[in-house]
Amino acid sequence: MLVKGESKLGGRRWGLDMIDDVPQVSGVYVLFNQGKRIVIEESENLRESIKEHAGASPAPFTEFTWYKTTPEYGRGLAMRLRKIYRRELKDR
Repeated sequence: MLVKGESKLGGRRWGLDMIDDVPQVSGVYVLFNQGKRIVIEESENLRESIKEHAGASPAPFTEFTWYKTTPEYGRGLAMRLRKIYRRELKDR
């Protein structure tokens, strides 16, 4: 089941200054750099996974979005999103 910070896929994008507002739950996150999707991953802890990416200097992304899911649903959702956006991910 999908439970998300927003009501639709591709909804609200969050800035790097909002990472601490992300819940520490399982789900799927999408990282963007200058408006292009660069990473789509599932995670057991959304906040920590996004923070790991942000720890690089400079941060390899400019904004992100996330979807709270069960671990089982998250794996399938990440796979579906990667398939939908494969061209954009490939061109990064």
